[in-house]
Amino acid sequence: MKNIIFIIAALSILANCEKNQSPIDIPVDPNDTIPSVTDTPIIQLGKGYVLKNGVVWNAPFEAWFYHSDSVFQIWVEHVNSNLYGEHFFLQDIPCKKGRYPVELRRVLINHRNQIPDANFAIFQDFDQGMGMYEIDTTRTDHFLEILRYDWEEKTVEGKFQVFLRQTLTSPGPGVPDYISLTEGKFHLKIKEP
Repeated sequence: MKNIIFIIAALSILANCEKNQSPIDIPVDPNDTIPSVTDTPIIQLGKGYVLKNGVVWNAPFEAWFYHSDSVFQIWVEHVNSNLYGEHFFLQDIPCKKGRYPVELRRVLINHRNQIPDANFAIFQDFDQGMGMYEIDTTRTDHFLEILRYDWEEKTVEGKFQVFLRQTLTSPGPGVPDYISLTEGKFHLKIKEP
C-alpha cells in the first residue's frame, strides 16, 4: 500500500512539472529493487534437470570437451540396481552463448559442424540394446540454448528440449516408442576428455 501511495504522489508531481523545469529526484526504496535475472543461475552448479515423457528423470548430468575446447558434449546416464540403464547425450555443442537447433546424428559421418545432435539408448546388463532413439525429424521444436559460458572456469549453463523416436525394429519389452525430453536445464563444469 505504501508503494502505491508513493507512485500516485510521484505521478501527480510529474504531471504538474513544466516543460523547462529541472528534473525532480524521486528517492528509490532499496527494498523495491529486483535482482537481475541474468545473475541468477537457472540451476545449481553440477546439476541437470529434465522431464522424460513428463516425469522428472533423476539421472546425473556431466559435460566433457569434445575433440577440442570449442565444443563440448553432455552425457546423462542412469543405471538401476537390476542393470537396466538409460543414457542420453547431446554433442557437438558450441562453447558460446546462443540458441541452436538439434539435428539428427549421422553415425557414419562425423561432421563436427557445431550443430548439436542427440541420441538416447536403453540397455540391459550394459551390453544388450533394448531401445535406440534418434531425433524425430518431423518436428522442428528441438533446441539447445547456451545462456552462459565461462571460459576461465569452464562452466556452462543452458536449456534444451528434444523429441526422439525409436529406431530398433525389435525393441525390448516395455520400451516406449517415443522419448520426450522437455524443460531440460543444466549448469555444469566441463571436464577435459
